[in-house]
Amino acid sequence: MGHKFGRYLATVLAVLLPVLTYARDRVRAEVLINEKEAVPAGIRVDRPVQGFAVHGRYAFSFHDGGQCIVYDIRRRTFVHSFMLEVGSAHCNSANFGKKKGRGGFPYLYLSECGAGNACFVCEVSTDTIKVIQTIRYTGADADRYFDWSIDASRGLIYTYGGQHMKAKRVRSFRLPDIEEGDVSFTENDVIQSWTVDAVMIAQGNHISRGVMYLPDGPVPQDMDSGLAGRRALHAFDLASGNTESWMLESFSHEPEDISIFRKRIYLQDYGGKEKGGTVYRVHFLK
Repeated sequence: MGHKFGRYLATVLAVLLPVLTYARDRVRAEVLINEKEAVPAGIRVDRPVQGFAVHGRYAFSFHDGGQCIVYDIRRRTFVHSFMLEVGSAHCNSANFGKKKGRGGFPYLYLSECGAGNACFVCEVSTDTIKVIQTIRYTGADADRYFDWSIDASRGLIYTYGGQHMKAKRVRSFRLPDIEEGDVSFTENDVIQSWTVDAVMIAQGNHISRGVMYLPDGPVPQDMDSGLAGRRALHAFDLASGNTESWMLESFSHEPEDISIFRKRIYLQDYGGKEKGGTVYRVHFLK
């Protein structure tokens, strides 16, 4: 890979290499939040976890259908639960930008992943969420499920997705200003396009320093279908188009989404529909 990507791996994720070469006990997944234990009994959760984003001490855990549960990952406690006003959203991926909204957090880019495959740009706080902009793509393959990702430092937004077990497509666009209101991109707006062959079951995503991190893996009931051992994390270099992959052998459930904040790597996995999510901080040991 290019020098930029190698330099970033050296400072943040070079230690991921043992996942491929070392025994399982060299990978430690530290449980920060277990949804069944953390969420109060009076809070109903009946849809599975999906998108996930961390900013500061707070983690925003989204569920299919639009529920968001906020945790304090420093104290490892429940903070609040609220609903996205667009209740049909699958909420498959969530990423913070850089520009801050009125809620005190950067704008959150939430992938609908279904129906219109929209990107909902949201103002969030620890107890509210409001969609203030909707971004859509209506070009080729727009009828297939896909997510959105953001690289705010480079002023770019991406679509990412495709069919299970087949190559995934990544497309880049300019990142619209919030003041533009709703935006609809067409094929003519695509800046660059790539094919990613390594991912089998697309999950969430996170871009950091020009690298798109892509969790990959089946739900537990698919583990007898030839996909066993295929839970993985892929790093797709947007400059070179190259991919590095590491097996996530210590995870027993579907890795739903990833968030990197200040060089700390967090993963959320699926463990069942009713309060089945778990938030981990992942340590790759030397």
